[in-house]
Amino acid sequence: MNNPIMIEEIIRPANQGKSRPYYCRGSDGHHYFVKGRPRNSQGAEWICAHLAAAFGLPIAPFAIVEIDSSLLREAPDEWQLMGTGPSFGSRAVEGVSWLERANTAKIQQQLQLDILVFDWWIQNPDRTDFNPNLLWHAAGDQLTVIDHNLALDANFNPAGFIAGHLFRSQWDTLDLDRRANYYHRLTGALPSLQQACASIPDEWNWHDTSESVPSNLDVPHIKKVITRCNSDDFWRIG
Repeated sequence: MNNPIMIEEIIRPANQGKSRPYYCRGSDGHHYFVKGRPRNSQGAEWICAHLAAAFGLPIAPFAIVEIDSSLLREAPDEWQLMGTGPSFGSRAVEGVSWLERANTAKIQQQLQLDILVFDWWIQNPDRTDFNPNLLWHAAGDQLTVIDHNLALDANFNPAGFIAGHLFRSQWDTLDLDRRANYYHRLTGALPSLQQACASIPDEWNWHDTSESVPSNLDVPHIKKVITRCNSDDFWRIG
């Protein structure tokens, strides 16, 4: 793995986001939304970001960033849960706002379907009418996909996913030809799963800094979820 980007300033908590990311400045001159613990959330973000890029979604640039303990000590007490060490960083995108429901009609149907299929693949229930986790660039009618910390959940509910997804109306367009095309796209992206898992920071395997308590990052479960795209049951809801 390349050397992580050092976080030089923790500016503030993000204005939105259930996972409470922090808006920070990195040593590369870019600003990042940084997500600390729990470890399974960090792992989900890292792996799903690799998969999204390989699948062809317009995801924000991402990186492993490093938070030094001396920097966090200077932050307010309520920010300490952010934790130190390597974290997931999603680069801030300029000129965007949270997608509003009124703008969904401007998104190409193919991209809507791509996002629906991708979320089905990574078992991500966190893209709904009221929490789309999508950024909208109004000037260019462009979309940026973010936020996969709740993906790869062992308690994923397929029927609930279909009923609640922002682009659920696209599910019925998945005919046999489209499913065959997605099979090639999904399996073609699988090498990125190995790359992502191989580059997970060692620290994410532990809950504590002394590395005495194993974390909740379940890589075997993650690989099982993602490689099921090779199965004939991949599209089965019940």
